[in-house]
Amino acid sequence: MEPGHFKQLYDNPGPFASVYLATDRADPEAAHAIELRWRELRGRLEADGADEPTLEAIDAAVGSDRDRPSPHGQAIFAAGGSVLLQEELRVPNVLDRAAFGHLPDVLPLLAQAPDFPSYLLVFADRGGAEVEVYDGAGVEERERVDAGARWPLRKVHNGDWHEAHFQREVENTWAANAKQEADRVRQIAQSHHAELIAVSGDARAKTMLLEHLGPDWSARAVPLPSGGRAEGSDRAQARRAAMVVAARTEESLRADVRERYAGRLATGGAVEGLVPTVEALRRGEVDTLLIRHGSKELDSWMWWGPQPGQLAAHPEELTDMRSAQIRRDKAGNVLVRAAVQSGSRILVLAGGEPGPQHGVGAVLRHT
Repeated sequence: MEPGHFKQLYDNPGPFASVYLATDRADPEAAHAIELRWRELRGRLEADGADEPTLEAIDAAVGSDRDRPSPHGQAIFAAGGSVLLQEELRVPNVLDRAAFGHLPDVLPLLAQAPDFPSYLLVFADRGGAEVEVYDGAGVEERERVDAGARWPLRKVHNGDWHEAHFQREVENTWAANAKQEADRVRQIAQSHHAELIAVSGDARAKTMLLEHLGPDWSARAVPLPSGGRAEGSDRAQARRAAMVVAARTEESLRADVRERYAGRLATGGAVEGLVPTVEALRRGEVDTLLIRHGSKELDSWMWWGPQPGQLAAHPEELTDMRSAQIRRDKAGNVLVRAAVQSGSRILVLAGGEPGPQHGVGAVLRHT
C-alpha cells in the first residue's frame, strides 16, 4: 500500500523491461523449464525493442530466488542495462508475462501483493537485538544489532551502599543500548518500507526498545508475548505470532481506506472515476489511490509528460507543454506513476472488496 520503493523506477528515464516469471521448483526439471520460458519472454522483449545490455541484466537475475519456498515467482524490472527492482512473488497469479515500454508494468505486482505488509521481527536482549525483515515472500534478511555500551549488563545483589549505584549504572547501560538498537531498527524499517515492527525478547529489553522507537514507529510497533534468546524462547512461535499480527495489520489498513473512501465520497473528500482521479493526482491532492485490477478503465489510453503531475485522459490537456515528450500508455501504468511520484498510497482492490464503482477513485488529502 505504500509503494515508495517503486520511486527508484520512476527516477529512471527508461524505457523499461518488465518481467513476471513463475519459478516454482517442485519439479526436478524445473530449472530447465524456467530457462526455456525465460528465453521465450526474452525473444518477445527483443522483438519489442529491448536492448541487449538490459536483457543480459535480466538473464543474471532470473532464477536468483532459488532459496525461496514454492510456489512462487519473480517480478523483474530493468532499464539501461541494469536491474532496477526485483520482487519475489509468494503466490503469483500473473505468470510468464513481459512488456517493454516507456513505463514499467508494475500493476500486476501491486495486485499480487501479499496478505500482509513488509514487517520487522525484532528479538531484543540486554546486549542488543536480532532483526528479521519479512517482505511477504518470507524472510528477506537478518541482522544482529549490537549495542556499543556493554558494561554493566546485569544487576547484582551485594547488600551494601554500592548496590544502588550499581543498579543505576545497569539501568543507564540498558537505556543506552536500547537507544542505539532503536536507532538502527528505525533505519532498517525505513529502508524496507515496513508497516509493522513486532518485538519479542527479554521483557525489560523489549520495553526499553519500544520506548526509544519514537512516536511514528511506536505507533506501528507491537510487543509479542514470547521471550527472547536470553530466556530460551521459542522463536518459531514468535514468528508465527508476528505473521498473524502482520496479516491483521494489513486487513485493518485496507478496511480503514475503504471506510474513509465511502465516508468521504459524499462530502467531497474523495473522488470516483478516471477523469476526477486524474485531476486530483495532477493537483497533488491524492492521499490514497484506489484501483480495481482488471477494470476496463485501467486499459484505456492516457497521456503523460516527464514531470510529476503531467497526466491527462485527453492529449489536448497537455498541449500547453509544447513538448515532444508527451507519451501515451495504459491508464493503470500512468496512474501508478503519478501516485508514486506524489507520495500517495495505493490500494489495489480484490474482486469482492467494496470501492469505486468504475474501478478508479481516490481519497483526498485536504479533508
